[in-house]
Amino acid sequence: IPAIAEMTLNYPTREKTDEQKQAALDECRRDAELAAHYGFAGKWTGIPAQTAIVLDVFAIPQERIDTALKEMELFLQAEAEGKGAVMIDGKMADRATDRINRALIKLAGERGQVDAATLKKFNIPVA
Repeated sequence: IPAIAEMTLNYPTREKTDEQKQAALDECRRDAELAAHYGFAGKWTGIPAQTAIVLDVFAIPQERIDTALKEMELFLQAEAEGKGAVMIDGKMADRATDRINRALIKLAGERGQVDAATLKKFNIPVA
């Protein structure tokens, strides 16, 4: 079960100055970064401005997604050739590597970072 961090209750409300509003949003970003650092899967939000910040903080880096997709493709090719592992950039990739990559790509798909066609290509269930 993924752990979800608490909501930042300091909102950038109308009665606050611009500086106070920015401080409230900065606090939300710090809270989200801390939650991500400690392994939380996400964070509760109370307003759209917080949601945008949290989505940004918890987004999977595109470079990591691209690497996972490349490794999955190469592993599928190796598997089709009857091999149980393949060397990728000087490192061995096997079924365990593929499972880790698939979990990451599934999560990226759930977050809207990978399209349905790519998920289908790798037989990853679309949420």
